Formats: sequence, C-alpha cells, structure tokens
Amino acid sequence: MSLAQLHDVGLTTNAVGNRVARGRLHRVHRGVFAVGHPALASDGIWHAALLALGDAAVIGLESSAQAWRMLSPPDRGQPVHVVVRGEYRRPRPGLIIHRARLLHPHDVTTLRGLRITSPARTLLDMAETTTVKTIARAAREAEFLRLLPDGALEATLNRAHGRHGASRLRRALGLTDTRSDMEIDLLDLCEAHHIPPPVVNTIICGHEVDFSWPAHRLIVETDGRQAHLTRYAFEEDRARDAELTVAGWRVVRFTWKQLQRDPARVAATLRSLLSPGATEPPPRGDFP
Repeated sequence: MSLAQLHDVGLTTNAVGNRVARGRLHRVHRGVFAVGHPALASDGIWHAALLALGDAAVIGLESSAQAWRMLSPPDRGQPVHVVVRGEYRRPRPGLIIHRARLLHPHDVTTLRGLRITSPARTLLDMAETTTVKTIARAAREAEFLRLLPDGALEATLNRAHGRHGASRLRRALGLTDTRSDMEIDLLDLCEAHHIPPPVVNTIICGHEVDFSWPAHRLIVETDGRQAHLTRYAFEEDRARDAELTVAGWRVVRFTWKQLQRDPARVAATLRSLLSPGATEPPPRGDFP
C-alpha cells in the first residue's frame, strides 16, 4: 500500500511510523509498504513499483515479459523495469525507469490488476535493450501462449516511428522458426561482433543448412550433441559436407561448447572467413 492509501484508511504519518517500527508494515519503496510481512511475490513487487511511481507508470520490458509468462519468472532481488510517460528524472533503488514520449492506448493494458505494456509493445521496447536471442525466445513463447492477436505486432511496429528497436524486432521475428537455441546463439554472436547476418535455414544443393553467406560461399552448421553425435548422423554430416565442398562451398561447424565458452574465437573465425580476401570459393580441379 502507498502512504496515501494508508492515510485514506485513517492512519496518520505517526501511526504508519509506529507500525513500521513494530514490524506490521515493511518499507518497499519510499512511501510504499508491504502489509504484514516483507516476502512479496512477483505481482506484489510489480504493484509496489507502480505505487512508487504513480499513475504515469506501467510495467514494461523484461518485467512485463515475465508477467505475461513470455520469459522465466524474475530472480529474487532482480530490478523492476517500468515505463514512464514523459520526463521522470529521480532514480529509485530497485527500479529501472524507461522514459517514453508516447504510449498509445493500444500499447497499455491491465493484467492481474497491473498496468502493463501489451505483449507487442513489450517486445518492441525489449528490442532496444536486450539481445536478439532473448527477443526471439520471448516472441516464440508469446505466439505459443496466443498473446499476439492477428495484426497486433504489425500495428505496433507501424507506430514505432523509426525506433531502433523496430528493425531489431523484425529481425528477431524472422528467427522464431529457428530450430534450436544454438542457432539463436550464433545469430546473437554475429550481432554482438558486427558480423554480417547470414541467411537462416535455407536449401543448398538439396540440403537444408543452418546458416549461409552466399556471397562468400560459406556455410556454418551448429552441432548439438543430441542431433549430431550418433554414428549415423556423424557419417551423414560428413558425406553432406563433402558434397557441398565439391559444389564450391566452404562448410564450417561450431559446437555448443565453442559458442558458449569461446565466442570470441568463433567470431574471429567468422570474420576471417568473411574477410575481403576470403570472398572467392576455393579452386576446383585436380589436386597438384
């Protein structure tokens, strides 16, 4: 409850202070208190954030995605993302405040009593602050939960007015059909290291490949343990790689361990393979 709400039920400021001292009220934010005990669930934490910032605030970004179940629940102590209309300069411990010049009525709704950005607006705002991988995962979950009515995303993007997040969201939406998180990890790595984005899940010489850079005749495959380490899969992959090499393509494979533990080396390898001196396919013909 806010201090104003406590006043409305007849408590003076001194009475509030006495209850805080006796452990019947617990301060969450300046002027906001938990009643009875301090162990708030996620919804209580989000409600407290809105009480702290007033009617101009809505839950947004990762916190909104968590409330909509598009992302995993927040960890204890994780800051709350709040979108505030207009200017709001005063920092608040435990809150990450994002200022919005305009919040269209269709971009704001109510969920379990929370003022919150719509799923489509949530994805757009997240696209300016988080990774493409996270956005793609959230978008896939939103589609599964049927949180995005027909035309909702497109309408939100049309209202974006050139925001940087709009292009990143469109790109992330194109990744919702990727088959594994490893594929999204590699795309995220390309963005982080300013590597030109590849074509995803395309057919080359009759084979579906994970990633390709056609101008460089380069194919990259991401090898997960379950999909590629059986004897049959191992043999099939090598036979396919040989066929693609004969057709003039270079095939490079990265494992989950490489992507997770040594992404800088993976990025350096890709940059070398995509450098101007590496644009021509390897020569064909007889070996010397």
